[in-house]
Amino acid sequence: RNFRRCRIYAIMPPMKRPAAAVARTQRASVRALYERFPYPASIAIKHWTLSPISWIKAVWRPGQEDSAVQRILVAGCGTGNEAFILAREFPSAQIVGVDFSARTISLARKLQKRSPRSRKIQFIRGDLTDPGLIRATGGEFDFVTCHGVLSYIPRPQRVLKNLARQMR
Repeated sequence: RNFRRCRIYAIMPPMKRPAAAVARTQRASVRALYERFPYPASIAIKHWTLSPISWIKAVWRPGQEDSAVQRILVAGCGTGNEAFILAREFPSAQIVGVDFSARTISLARKLQKRSPRSRKIQFIRGDLTDPGLIRATGGEFDFVTCHGVLSYIPRPQRVLKNLARQMR
């Protein structure tokens, strides 16, 4: 009898976890990692670079170069380096940085206090997969950046839909 029971168990396929449960586990693991090791590290702030501003301005609104960027969303802002660079390049723009790590957002806010140019930046803790994100950010963005984030998200299409809804 024991032998038969073992054979039955051996041929039964393993139970699969629902995709939503796997996604929650992955999201929690990535969040825990960023809580422990915020990115980018604040010591790297002087060395961090953004895509060439000339390229960004070229793809911004071709043929409408005189159209000023009013609102920028930095999705997955980390400790805020990209937001700080964008604030220097687009001084009249309101910038909103979103990250899901409370510690990372806290560090971004501390760094923000050191720079008078960054006062127009708002840092928000939020989940880019949450359809309610637009309530927290206010939406109506002219420009959205999302670097190094999608590869860590189990369902990046959700983020892309949310980011598209954020645009004017």
